[in-house]
Amino acid sequence: MDGSIRIPIAYKHVSGDAVKVAWWDSSMPFPTLGKEVGIDTETELITDAVRDPPVVVLGCFDPQSMTCWQVMWQHIPAFMRELAQRSVVQYYFNCGFDQQVIDNEDQDFMPVLTALDRRRVVDAAIRLKLHDLATVGDIRYQTASLAGAAWQLEHVKLDKGDGSEDSDRLSFRRGVPVTESQRVYLAHDCISTLAVAVAIGPQPTEIECTQGAVVLSNIESNGMFADLKVAEALRSRLTAEMTEAADKLRAMGFPLKEDADRAKLRRSNAIAAVATRLVGLGRPGELATEMVRKPRLVKRMLCILDRADTAEDIRREAGYIGPDAGAADLSADEKRRYAEIEDETGIAPVMGRKGTLMLELIAGTLRRLIETTEWPAGRRPLRAALEEAMGDIDPDEYAPAKEDAPEPVGPQKFLQSHMEGLIGRFPALSPDNPAKPVTMLDTTKGGKLKLAKTDMWKLADLGIEDDFLKAYTTYKHAEKMISTYLKPEYISSDGRVHPHFNSIVRTGRTSCSSPNLQNIPARDARYPLRNMFRAPEGMYLVSTDFNFIELVSFAESCIRRFGFSVMGDIINADVDPHYWFAGVRAGYVSGDVSFTADPKEVERMRALLSEKVSKKQRQDAKAANRNWPFKE
Repeated sequence: MDGSIRIPIAYKHVSGDAVKVAWWDSSMPFPTLGKEVGIDTETELITDAVRDPPVVVLGCFDPQSMTCWQVMWQHIPAFMRELAQRSVVQYYFNCGFDQQVIDNEDQDFMPVLTALDRRRVVDAAIRLKLHDLATVGDIRYQTASLAGAAWQLEHVKLDKGDGSEDSDRLSFRRGVPVTESQRVYLAHDCISTLAVAVAIGPQPTEIECTQGAVVLSNIESNGMFADLKVAEALRSRLTAEMTEAADKLRAMGFPLKEDADRAKLRRSNAIAAVATRLVGLGRPGELATEMVRKPRLVKRMLCILDRADTAEDIRREAGYIGPDAGAADLSADEKRRYAEIEDETGIAPVMGRKGTLMLELIAGTLRRLIETTEWPAGRRPLRAALEEAMGDIDPDEYAPAKEDAPEPVGPQKFLQSHMEGLIGRFPALSPDNPAKPVTMLDTTKGGKLKLAKTDMWKLADLGIEDDFLKAYTTYKHAEKMISTYLKPEYISSDGRVHPHFNSIVRTGRTSCSSPNLQNIPARDARYPLRNMFRAPEGMYLVSTDFNFIELVSFAESCIRRFGFSVMGDIINADVDPHYWFAGVRAGYVSGDVSFTADPKEVERMRALLSEKVSKKQRQDAKAANRNWPFKE
């Protein structure tokens, strides 16, 4: 099984201009490798029910020999077991997935986890995020793929195909021979993984972060069993509550976004229905979406309308108005006609900013055409076709907004006005009040009012009752609960919830979405969301909470790297580091940690901190403590 090939490369952090791609199987001696290798796997397709599909082939790029060894799935356990025994650092990109599909083939030994425990596995994606946090203070490549990182760091463009199942990336199958182009594709992924990692360089805590990312990836893949009956009951109750609150808000004149969206959709469908009837093909709903997403389709439609004499002219020139329509560039004549149409509407300067303005443009053109009083003889058939296409469609559904129409009051403006009225009635709510009894007048970076469910409880404590705010917070709370935790699509076909974890975000912590299982409300007795999760038969569902686990991990990393950690001394003495640091900030205690060596002094310190430091001071110290690893 030779089949060796050579591929030219152009990576800045890989010496040499060509790589040999060679097969390896268990009948061959294990290759001599350098100190580090780049590894990638290719699997069968990931599906809704199969998050860790069968691996087909593994690639291992060794820069010392400039060889990418490729191993078919039957021989992967033998190769990876031997590799785990060697002092070779293995580089992956999004290691969690590769760990699962590789270790699934050898569950007795778990070669990747074994190498990870021996601190010989690094995730280049983790390294990239840690580098960005340490340098620019943010994660530029938060959604980066290997292709994006290779381009940014090595200026190498990886060919990821067209996204079809026939492309090299998605066509790997067990029992189907791996093609030469697939082998080249895999080799480039392995080379890029190593090159990207080398270009970034080692980062503090990267091994610990990689270990955490692998754990989260396994949780994501395995998922949690969901009780469909409980989930549906909770969703129904919240939907009913949201509907009732929405009716109250409408009665008070509050502009709900869902109403505006429905009106916009009706208008889009009406415009698309006219265009569809004119052309005689396609479906209005699909066409409405395409019109908003593809400006070029709108431009072609308008240019054709502007010069056609009959509906047949439109059909002949437009062809199929659907997903592929409007792909061709406009001709010079079409560009001129389109510019004239834009000028007539007066919205040319903002056309590129909002897709809905495309629909406004179509509506204006249709209206202008249908209201034309004098039609040349040659174009009268088009007027008849337009009138027929309008059919029973209400003209107001496709008419553009009138120029003299008053500017609608948006939700935020309505809320701001109402809150200002409340301040007039209840001066205690003023943001100038030093006590700041509620936070509802705080604004986010976008300038939007922040109104939380807890604010209603604080208002009640102040004896303030307001029907609008009750309905508003009830509506927003129910909407948030459904969208964050109870969307039907969150439960996969295997009856489990598979949340998406991001192992490092800009704060240096983890995040979770679809749904956010890291932040399920625990104190809302009316909606016990945690009850929708259950353990598989014969197993238990256990809840654990580690005190300041991030600081424990950071202190351990400091001890391993530098041989000591002030924070580690505090934690090992069983003193809460948040209370201690709050005491240091407030001047109650010094920064000297020599007391940790004397049990009596430790007891005295605990008592002092318990007496002097408030919960708010401890909470403020949390932010500073967690910021230490990444910023001064």
